[in-house]
Amino acid sequence: MFVCLFVFVCLIIDSSTSEEPPAKRSRLETEDGEKIIAEFLDAVRRLSLREDINEDDMKTEFEKMKLNFMNSDNDYVQSILNSIL
Repeated sequence: MFVCLFVFVCLIIDSSTSEEPPAKRSRLETEDGEKIIAEFLDAVRRLSLREDINEDDMKTEFEKMKLNFMNSDNDYVQSILNSIL
């Protein structure tokens, strides 16, 4: 009986620490990617509305934001970038 209980507990612990199903992982990756894209677009919009910096500084800031976005480790974002670049 003790062995059965031990095996049962091990199965519960193993199932709770295993990775998420591929469909859920894919959905979460897509949701995270959409959030990253929305945040990038919002940051670009806010940058374009700023009046306190000159054009050169704005370009520099945009290049930093673009580089950060392009270096995202999100597969969804990378697949979109790869399809358009």
